[in-house]
Amino acid sequence: MDEAWLHIISQLGIEDVLRSRRVSPYFDLLCRKSLRLRKTLNIEEDSPKCINEPDGIATVIKYCGANLQTINLQIRAPNEKYSMIPSCSQVTTVVIKSINMHARKLRSLKIDRMIISLGAIENFGNLPETLEELQISNCLMSCSEWDVITVIHKSFEKLLKRCLKLKTFEISGRSMNYGEFHLDPSVLKSLPKTIENVSIAVGSSLKIEDLSFLKGTKLRKLVLQRSFISASSLENLVQMSETLTHLDLSWSPNLMDCSEISKLHSLSTLILSNNRDGVEDNALIQIIENCQEIENLFIDQCNLLTNVSLCQLGQIRKLKKLGISGISNVDDTVCLKISKCDKLEFLDLNFCRKIRRQGLFYLLSSLKHLNHLEVLGILDYSHQILTKFSNFPKTIVCDSPIQSFSFALPPIPNLVTA
Repeated sequence: MDEAWLHIISQLGIEDVLRSRRVSPYFDLLCRKSLRLRKTLNIEEDSPKCINEPDGIATVIKYCGANLQTINLQIRAPNEKYSMIPSCSQVTTVVIKSINMHARKLRSLKIDRMIISLGAIENFGNLPETLEELQISNCLMSCSEWDVITVIHKSFEKLLKRCLKLKTFEISGRSMNYGEFHLDPSVLKSLPKTIENVSIAVGSSLKIEDLSFLKGTKLRKLVLQRSFISASSLENLVQMSETLTHLDLSWSPNLMDCSEISKLHSLSTLILSNNRDGVEDNALIQIIENCQEIENLFIDQCNLLTNVSLCQLGQIRKLKKLGISGISNVDDTVCLKISKCDKLEFLDLNFCRKIRRQGLFYLLSSLKHLNHLEVLGILDYSHQILTKFSNFPKTIVCDSPIQSFSFALPPIPNLVTA
């Protein structure tokens, strides 16, 4: 009988379960047991009324914590343009203390679009040793310079030394730049050898100038947006050429030579967007020749590239996503070569103004799997082109006016009354 009741209770939201405890002492025991069986907690979906009440979040974690392995403290944005802006919801000291005390089996903690208090950061150092994944994205951590020196560095360093099973570490979002929050790169030297995925994209809040902290690791994914690394630092990535499949070095102003990336032959995703002076023809040609596993390539705004290297893109046979927006030398010849990538599903050509009608014909007639096409700023594009093809992308982002059309309606029958 208990199993039947537990199954029924498990279908209820957490807030309903907590209210059901008042029915009787017997129901109280069943509800407590049901909550203790939970392994995943998404605070926005499972207990939406608590998202603006840190004490409420802490209470929910207290009742559900026994077997929790995943906690998501994420607030979804009403639409995508607000996805990088923190909400008004807060993660305070009581929330992190509740996690530390009750969720002793925790493996994954994700915090997104929240305001994180200094007291919460201070208690990061006591997160469960079982933690394998920590993601902090698009959050606001406002603090003073004194807090950074006395609290934040020590807390993160203690966290990385304590959680020896950590596989994923992410701290990203432009909101990190507000206030005085920043981390000393030396803290990253405490990353455990088990680490597989590192994502850091907070600009000057974590000013990374070299990759020495990665020595001895075997990463699968590395995201270092807006870093200050130089070409010499790329030598530290060669040691993980067998394992590294995802690399994002976009917006790296000091990266003047990318040729070392060609030694990472296992890459499936490479993002070098907005490295205006760091990606040249020779480097791209070497990458294309040696990294034949690439499926996703983004080199937007890399304006030093010419037809010499861009025409080689057609040799990447596994390519599914390609971003080359804003590259002034992309023309119809380049489009002809790209049309040979028959697995291409996503293509961003925004503001490649040399592309003419013929180049668009090459692409639309050959790329049968293309689902998404972006052609903002291409004057020769019009929806009229699509009438020439029976198959075309489901999504097209453009600034071409939508032309009106007319069609004939069948005659409306007369209304007959008895």
